[in-house]
Amino acid sequence: MNSESLPVLKGKVIFNYKAISPGGSDNLAVFVIPLDKNERETSPGRAKYIIPKSHIGDGKWHKATIDFDYLAFPNVEKVLIGARINESGIAGAGHFLIDSISLIPASYQLLPKISLFIAPARPIYLVGEKPKFNIRVKNEGRKDSSEGVISLTIGEETQQISLPALKVGEEKTLSVELSPLKEIGLLKGRANLRAGEIQSSKQFSLITLKDLPKTGLSLELFNSRLLFPKTPFGYGMAILQHKNKGNWEDVAIIPSLFTLNAESLSEEAFTNNFTRYKSAIVFRGKLSSGDGEWNYELRYRADLSAQQFVLSLKCTPSKDSPILALFFPKLYAGERSFGREKRYALFPGLEFLQGDERSSSTRDVNPPDSDRWAPHPYKITIPLQAISSPTCTISLLWDENQKWNGSDVFPSALFASPNFLEGGDNHLLSLFIPQYRNMSTRIPSAPSPPMWQKRGHPSLSPAGYPSPMETISYPQLMNGGKPSAFPSQGFHAQ
Repeated sequence: MNSESLPVLKGKVIFNYKAISPGGSDNLAVFVIPLDKNERETSPGRAKYIIPKSHIGDGKWHKATIDFDYLAFPNVEKVLIGARINESGIAGAGHFLIDSISLIPASYQLLPKISLFIAPARPIYLVGEKPKFNIRVKNEGRKDSSEGVISLTIGEETQQISLPALKVGEEKTLSVELSPLKEIGLLKGRANLRAGEIQSSKQFSLITLKDLPKTGLSLELFNSRLLFPKTPFGYGMAILQHKNKGNWEDVAIIPSLFTLNAESLSEEAFTNNFTRYKSAIVFRGKLSSGDGEWNYELRYRADLSAQQFVLSLKCTPSKDSPILALFFPKLYAGERSFGREKRYALFPGLEFLQGDERSSSTRDVNPPDSDRWAPHPYKITIPLQAISSPTCTISLLWDENQKWNGSDVFPSALFASPNFLEGGDNHLLSLFIPQYRNMSTRIPSAPSPPMWQKRGHPSLSPAGYPSPMETISYPQLMNGGKPSAFPSQGFHAQ
């Protein structure tokens, strides 16, 4: 039984029912079903009332209420009330009556809501360079927004850019360039957005060095090397190098140990605490985020038998903490080397690119389905990302079944070739948690709502990962008959 589709986004449904007989378990239900603009069922899921076993066959009429609220989900435009058998619980024959159905809308306003994403065009800047920022804004509310302004502040410099009015669902990409950098360090910046009554703020980090270091700790394979230079704020950056005609050439950069986004701030992890083993380096430290602290241990290991690097991270909050996203690793292929150029790019199930073809393009499918840069994990057929440069192939592999917090599987993947998300002259390959819980794509700096990590529970749980002396067998990828430069991300759950 279905009602008509109803243009109500928040309220309650009240009804009476008499359950006659069951044939399954928890299979008699009434749902409030969210619908999109085409009146098809959509995320985030149904509000429901499951008829209790104790009411079945008691011969009485009962009263029930279902509360629902879809205001935060712009894809929902209407709802439908449906009485169902066997769309929940264990299937079986069933019989129940429903009467006196009322829908009581709540009082609410349709308002604009602007999401803000900001990132520097380069993962690392050098003194004297002008930092450029890519800013993406989207009206995820239910009303057109008014014009506004975005203020960008780093140190003593503040620059403002105009924010155009945005229609519902409209997205814009803006860019701004600041004065040449004079200061070395892990600089903190803030973007403030104001449009009518809407105000939001994002903190970001800018890694600035005097020059790109050429020496440091290192792990080596046959024809690839990870270099860990010490910066003024500690270890964290890793430079992936490939041996070409006997010389080491840079092919990718990992700017920090990991990136933690929480509410309105973003933090990059660096440390001076490390332990060196024969074929591994372990970094340990604490990262302050808001009013909380995260203890972490990150391990890089050179797997000589498989000719690839293996990474694992254990990161644990000292108290219950909300996180929007934790990125590990963020690999920028081509940064300060071959740039946007590539021979091929692969993200199985989603992208196979040649030459200057762009990922998440509209060649084969229209928006928003063309946005494949942070897909639902079910859409990834092989947990692999790869960029083939003129001299080598750089790949990122992971275990999709790892229980990264002890219970949830499927970390999410981020892929942009070339890096249109941040406007960089590189290719972005990354993993992050928490995983997306529906099929829609959200800006990975601010998935909604925040996920709370419990005190003492790791956000990435490599419990049982191998010691530096142990060896794990991984598939060996080949390029022209020789092992290529492969940073491989592995979380080793028990």
